[in-house]
Amino acid sequence: MDEKAKFVQADELKKFAFFGVAVSTVATLIAIIAVPLLCLHMQTVHSGLSDELLFCKSKNIQPERYKISVSRDVTTN
Repeated sequence: MDEKAKFVQADELKKFAFFGVAVSTVATLIAIIAVPLLCLHMQTVHSGLSDELLFCKSKNIQPERYKISVSRDVTTN
């Protein structure tokens, strides 16, 4: 290879390397922001569902469930 071709190839590789570093940097920054937000969202959903479950357990809803199941049977038949 002559020297000019080597410089052209080196220039192309520099662009490719810069693009690779830029993409990996953006991906890392997105991961740094997205993972904690996802964990926070999952914790919020879990907390809300736990509160709903405790509410349902504290109430005696068995008669209500029976009424609903009976009314569903009546409307389907």
